[in-house]
Amino acid sequence: AAAAAAAHSDATAATSSHLPTPTTTAASAPTTHHTHTHTPQTSEELVLASAFPTVHASAPNGRTALLHMLACPDTDTPALPAMCLIFSMLNNKVVSVELLREANIMPASTMELTNRDFVVALLAILTDACRPGTQVRMSAANVAVALLQQLACARIPRPAAPVPETYGLDFGGLLSPRADSDTAPLTRSIRRTSDRSPAASPLRRSSVRSTMTSPVTRSLTSPVVEAMPAVKEEEMVTVSLLQETHIHTLKELQVLSIKQLLECYQRMIEGGDFSKKEKFLELFEAEYRAYNPSPPSRFWSSECILYPSTAPCLHDRPFEMRQAATPLEHTRRAIFIFLLLRRFTAEVQGEEERTFPLCHPPVPLNIADSLYLRHGSNVLIPCVVASVRTDNTTGPAVRRVLTVDQWRVIIAEPDTRQPDCYLVRYIADIGAVELHSDITNLRALTLKVRDTKQTFLFYVFTAILEFDDHRHCVQASQVIQKGKEQLRIAKIGILEDLMGMSRAAKHTFVVTSP
Repeated sequence: AAAAAAAHSDATAATSSHLPTPTTTAASAPTTHHTHTHTPQTSEELVLASAFPTVHASAPNGRTALLHMLACPDTDTPALPAMCLIFSMLNNKVVSVELLREANIMPASTMELTNRDFVVALLAILTDACRPGTQVRMSAANVAVALLQQLACARIPRPAAPVPETYGLDFGGLLSPRADSDTAPLTRSIRRTSDRSPAASPLRRSSVRSTMTSPVTRSLTSPVVEAMPAVKEEEMVTVSLLQETHIHTLKELQVLSIKQLLECYQRMIEGGDFSKKEKFLELFEAEYRAYNPSPPSRFWSSECILYPSTAPCLHDRPFEMRQAATPLEHTRRAIFIFLLLRRFTAEVQGEEERTFPLCHPPVPLNIADSLYLRHGSNVLIPCVVASVRTDNTTGPAVRRVLTVDQWRVIIAEPDTRQPDCYLVRYIADIGAVELHSDITNLRALTLKVRDTKQTFLFYVFTAILEFDDHRHCVQASQVIQKGKEQLRIAKIGILEDLMGMSRAAKHTFVVTSP
């Protein structure tokens, strides 16, 4: 805003320097018109005056200018600076609440939706982002969603669970209700006491309240007010202020993003085999792992928001600040828009994501967990495991058991305390496991585990597995390869169901073993 004000003042000075200076005499005095001109006084009015020098700096006219900049179909060149300005006004402590209220740009923390025009304009920008051939960049869609969260999604503390009223003693849940414990008679007596009526209870409700007061009650009754503890982020919930028409528009936008993703998917696998489906799956999972919308402050500190979206100087800029140039970039953009709208719609509706990540195990496993594995129903392959350090030296060799389920590769050791039970020593996602054979030892395999959270290739674990004979070595390789293939087929099926593909289109290709 300061740079815009300086540029505007330089332009005004340059223009006025070329104008002739009017001369006045005493005989012919200039005619003056008594018109009221508003001079910006506050810092908020100076910001609006520097941003919109041709518009009166009052709040309603500044609001009209912002809406005019947002209402530009098929492009985000004027809309991106306007959205960054609104976001900075909402997050700037210097901007007064009165100015925001006059301009109807109140944040969602006030629990009132007075900025319906801005919400509709932002939804229109997201609609243009879902259309093919549009010039709306990923950065504009990202800032639009962040601004909608500021305007229509309030974060409040999670309401506490209702506490049942009791008229007896309360030990804070320290007594266990188990019948075999020594405190069971006391627990039963407490239950009988709590079942009594207020009149029959020996301890009145007034005495309970006087002896067991909450921190809030103590702070209201005591002369020294205690500071309330800060609420953690995981204890906050999102309350949406959007109307039913806005939520219906969000659902339509999600359908448009799925349609755009389906077009990119069909274009990518056209005339190919199952390997192209696997390539799309790898691209989708890579974009999902790397999905991290940048904060809007990153965009307004860049000169990219001042250039048109099709400017040639943006070719060497980050992908989210320019237009997609190749079919692969169009697919990446469609995946980003799909994930952005899906997460925002789930946040508005208060729903929990259950589809992503793809094919995640319903029950997590941790190190040292005990598993009940039988030799008849589970594949248990004994082997000797020697981990490889970063300096390419091997650690001590230990006797372990290798097994595979639908999602993971598990290395365990027998539990001596319980029969047919094994203690988990290492867990890895089966999709991130790579196997390499050793030409010098036909009974050994090198197992490498990729870091799925990184966009580049990085191995987090490397070990040498040596089996009892060559047959067990081949069996372990076939079991892991088959598990990876079945997992890829299941993930591709979930994506195709999500995109609404027909059953005939799903079984066009023939799956071959790697």
